Amino acid sequence: MTSTLLIVLDARARKRVVAALEAGGSSVARLREAAIALLREELSWLMAAYPDGEVRANAGEQTPPGDGAGVVVVALAAASRGALDPPGDAGDGRRLRAALERRGALADGEVDGVAVSLSPPMDREAALERWPDLVVLDPKTVANRQFCEFCGAPFAADRTTCPSCAAPAAG
Repeated sequence: MTSTLLIVLDARARKRVVAALEAGGSSVARLREAAIALLREELSWLMAAYPDGEVRANAGEQTPPGDGAGVVVVALAAASRGALDPPGDAGDGRRLRAALERRGALADGEVDGVAVSLSPPMDREAALERWPDLVVLDPKTVANRQFCEFCGAPFAADRTTCPSCAAPAAG
């Protein structure tokens, strides 16, 4: 059974996720590292999908270095003997967290095959056009965050200024 998870992140998180994807080791270790890195980037989660079968985020194109603007899509696919994704609404951040935690805890013998890929930066509309199953995450189910009114970056709700552009927080 192949289980695929697509996660759309704010592109400013890309550099940190790429570092985890470039970590050496087995493909299962790479999947675990990617899942852990994505859990650390919860403030940047924007959309998710659980498509049937394996879906790649980069479709063979080169992923340029740098942060870029807009969003990036990470695809985590694993052929496993059991279910990796909990049932529920694709827009529920708690479901996404549980799916990432499950992938982050996989042992080498639990998975028959793994594919991890990252898209180049793109705008939201392009991501939704390319992967129509994507669903915007309910903000009430994702870490306590706010979005900058100036640059659109997600950041912790308890901050008074945006860490990306230094604009004052709303409110």
